[in-house]
Amino acid sequence: MKLNFGKEVIGGIIDVIFPRHCIVCGEVIFGKYETHLCLCCQGSLPLTYFILGTQNAIEKTFWGRCNVVSAGSFFYYNAGSNYANILKELKYHGNKSIGIQMGSDYGYWLKNNSPEIQSIELIIPVPLHEKKLKTRGYNQAECVAIGLGKALNLEVSTSSLLRLANKKTQTKKNRIERLQNAEQIYSFKDLIGKVKHIALVDDVITTGATIESCILAIHKVKDIKITVLSLAYTN
Repeated sequence: MKLNFGKEVIGGIIDVIFPRHCIVCGEVIFGKYETHLCLCCQGSLPLTYFILGTQNAIEKTFWGRCNVVSAGSFFYYNAGSNYANILKELKYHGNKSIGIQMGSDYGYWLKNNSPEIQSIELIIPVPLHEKKLKTRGYNQAECVAIGLGKALNLEVSTSSLLRLANKKTQTKKNRIERLQNAEQIYSFKDLIGKVKHIALVDDVITTGATIESCILAIHKVKDIKITVLSLAYTN
């Protein structure tokens, strides 16, 4: 008699032999619904509930600095919280899959809660400098963008926006100085076709300086609608 083991059964056996642990609480996790976080920690994720285009806290961050039509983040980031482990795993421990998974979860949330998302035609992750990309081996913002792209059925472009200089942006500069600074740090290649609305994606938004420099570089080349999306937001 031939036994027909399904994927779930095999996965359950593997989980027993090689147990996985929730990134947030450390408890053992099982099954297809618990990939990185246990169900309890998934349910307690500190979501922002920011609806795009509603003058939320992130959109207000860019007022008077650069032209953003809408912005949002999936959850709040607090360095002292165990949920900070999500970004640590993504950014420093090579866990690309958690960025993709969380990006996908955010994408489905946006589809169900933010009608503004329907007009976006292309996703562009905030780029890393070539040197840092070589050292880390991947771009964490691209992982989030890939997950969003899967959920929203949108293409992700990694060749349109490039980082030229490996240095920090300077938030205390005035608008003209920031524009000049952006030109030194980022380079944007005009998009082929009639793309009118893009999503610029990063892993976390703090001061918004990195996003601002990217937007100024993009608008120097092309007048296009830009929505800002990130996995986390530091309020």
